[in-house]
Amino acid sequence: MTNFAPKIKKVSNQTQPQMQVAIALLKEKRFEEAITEFTEILKQNPNSFPAQIGIGNAFFKTKRFDEALTHLKQAMRLEPTKAGPHILAGMIYLKQKEIGQSAKHFQDALNLDPKSYVSYLGLARVLARQEKYPEAIQQFKNCLRLNPRFTKARQGLAQVYSATKKYKEALNELDSSLRIDPDKAIIHCLKGSVLRGMGDYNNAVQSFKTGIDLNPKTPPGFRLELVESLIESNGLPEASDVLREVPYADKVAPRIHKLWGDIYHRQGLLKEASEEYRAATMLCSEAGQDPNAVPELAILSVEDEDQWEDMVDSFKAAATGMLAQRAARSSR
Repeated sequence: MTNFAPKIKKVSNQTQPQMQVAIALLKEKRFEEAITEFTEILKQNPNSFPAQIGIGNAFFKTKRFDEALTHLKQAMRLEPTKAGPHILAGMIYLKQKEIGQSAKHFQDALNLDPKSYVSYLGLARVLARQEKYPEAIQQFKNCLRLNPRFTKARQGLAQVYSATKKYKEALNELDSSLRIDPDKAIIHCLKGSVLRGMGDYNNAVQSFKTGIDLNPKTPPGFRLELVESLIESNGLPEASDVLREVPYADKVAPRIHKLWGDIYHRQGLLKEASEEYRAATMLCSEAGQDPNAVPELAILSVEDEDQWEDMVDSFKAAATGMLAQRAARSSR
């Protein structure tokens, strides 16, 4: 005889302990476990706003953006006056480079909650991505008026000031951030970027080193800026050592080759420099590995020093220009 145990649907108040567990898992960054808990809650109560926004947040953190948006839109339908789902949706659309949708959701969030400093930050980032710098500065300032200790807004403001070559203003914001959070690695690295832009390479080196020491997992772009600063301050051996430690990946490969070209050029190794610049140019080219997209590297003898110098300058200019274009495209 088979035992039969009927399934009993739990009422909403019975999901409360499970909700607490799910939220705790989310806070602990155990996202997959949190998704499992929120899913179980939603099976019992599909109209749970906390579960819909919670699972949307967990999917967002795991970069499953379409699934996140599905739950966030449901949360918007359940609670049309809540700003939270719009803020998360704005963040997702910004990551997906859907600028119009991102701006709309951040503005919707502000309409629902004019004191949402996070929404001002999101809108500022959208405007900065669109290179609408005066408007972005205003929104960053609106954010800081509501929360002066919100260092992410100061960092964003510093980056906009740096992009418009207002380096003094950028340094002021970063120094204020460091007074609030002196152990935040990214702030030191951003300060290094600003100092490098000002041509203060020695101090830039120190800022980058401080940031990397605080967080060895600092994005490789900052390590590459450290290499650039070391090259400009004639610290070629150290620049070489740092560059060897940067993981070789498609995203940074052109810049790595360009920097090896810079090091070899300063060392007078013109053949090696030309080869590195050519590799950087080829990898940057929208035509991929098509050799017709860039000048062919002539086979020159050791005696052809003048020709090598001309070729190094040519490849360096091409690599530098294409890297700048690539960076501009990726920032949009």
